[in-house]
Amino acid sequence: MTVLLISTILYAAILLALGAYFFGKVRTQNEFCIGARNLKPSEIGFFGQLSELGLFFMVLIPSYVYLNGTGGAWMIMGLFIGTLLSWYLMSYRLMRYSLKFKNVYSLPAYYGRRFGQRSGKLEMTAAVFSIISELCITALIVRILGGLLADIFSINQYILMAVIVLVVTAFVILGGFLAAGRMSIVSIVMIFAAFTAIFLVCFFLFKADDLIVAVMNSRVTGGVSKYLNLIYYKGKSITVSQIYNQLSWGIVIMGLPGLLSKYMTLDKARTAKHGGRTAFLFTLITLFLAVVAGVVLRAFMYPAILKKHNYFMLISRTIKRLNSMSTVYKIAGGVVLAGLIAGLVIMMISRMITLSSVCYLEIVKPYILKKKRIKKNLLALRITMAVMAVIITLLSFINVDPFRFIEFMLMLTAVFFGPATFMSIYFRKMNKSGALAGMLSALFTTVIWEFLRVIPKGGELLTLHDYLGMNFVAAAVVISVIFIIIVSCVTKKVAEDVKLSFDDVKNRIIT
Repeated sequence: MTVLLISTILYAAILLALGAYFFGKVRTQNEFCIGARNLKPSEIGFFGQLSELGLFFMVLIPSYVYLNGTGGAWMIMGLFIGTLLSWYLMSYRLMRYSLKFKNVYSLPAYYGRRFGQRSGKLEMTAAVFSIISELCITALIVRILGGLLADIFSINQYILMAVIVLVVTAFVILGGFLAAGRMSIVSIVMIFAAFTAIFLVCFFLFKADDLIVAVMNSRVTGGVSKYLNLIYYKGKSITVSQIYNQLSWGIVIMGLPGLLSKYMTLDKARTAKHGGRTAFLFTLITLFLAVVAGVVLRAFMYPAILKKHNYFMLISRTIKRLNSMSTVYKIAGGVVLAGLIAGLVIMMISRMITLSSVCYLEIVKPYILKKKRIKKNLLALRITMAVMAVIITLLSFINVDPFRFIEFMLMLTAVFFGPATFMSIYFRKMNKSGALAGMLSALFTTVIWEFLRVIPKGGELLTLHDYLGMNFVAAAVVISVIFIIIVSCVTKKVAEDVKLSFDDVKNRIIT
């Protein structure tokens, strides 16, 4: 355990040292929330992708492939296409709106300015939902990381979760967005080092032919030919609904507010262009490595076989096994552990920055502090972050299945914000009533699809999800878009100044 402890302590030390380094450089609210637009294109590209996909890279995709075969790799196609479309279709216009509206850098604030200064209900609805969703998702990430570390170190999970929140909160309070951008580079190095360590270990343990034999001997469902075939899933021919469920993550990545808000930190088109290229290349390579890692770990872990109830523990069990081997393998385990922590912590960092910004700017400052003059807005912002950290800690102690709920919350958040944001930058006639209708209709569609038992089958009532075997993402997006168009067309027309702003952004006029 010595190597693993050193690896964990070293990561925490780097995190806190970087936060302390940027503490003196963060002097304003703007620098804390968006780094005063001083991040390099590569840093924004890395940070944007890691803030949403760190969990996928280090836990979800390797685990899915390990259990189900490469038929579980359709997800990477969805995530990559979603990343491509998101950067290409949305980054430039959101950047221009942010610059035009003088440093608007959260989705609730963007909605308020996009549809006019009197978009109170829309802005508040977006802010409340954003706060709730970010609190829940962050708490679930804490619970997942705490559970994985508890499995590795055999330490009480709740103690570990409290320590995780404490360390990450200290980093965010100290360095804010500026330090987070730099930390994304460190996280990239650690994640690639983790995959490299996994592949080197398997290279030394197995030759190429022996690796295939080892996968065959690991009792994969349907045999190795089906396990390594994209058109098979769990040993059976993959269905349309299974492909759809995986590809739908592309729609999800286009609607996650963490990535959308990163576009508002861009300072010019060239930055967006180069940041997007970095994001495309990094996402494609890392997703591919995650799939390969899932396959080779099937051979490495045998004779141990993780089943449906514990396959998400793949990386933690891999680290434990490496730690039981010779010194070189122990070091490899420490490297993999650092990559695992880096992938999940960067997601926490991004969400805590977004959470504190939205909560302070939309709730605390206008409604609690009201018109009081606060000489040190940055201090109040940091206090808000500390309060949010306490709530996150308490939420993480709730005993739920974190993997199941985090997938649901990511999807729900994406369909709530995604269609409204996309339509707002391309539909000139869209108004605040249409935006609000789109958000609420997506929310109601999700509830009906996932929880309302209305389809009779075999003497029982099933939900639409159970009956069709498909998630709610596409249905919620389509219904949201329909409501946005209809409600915008039948309610009060948008003001002329709103139309002029839309035209200016479309024509690249941001002054």
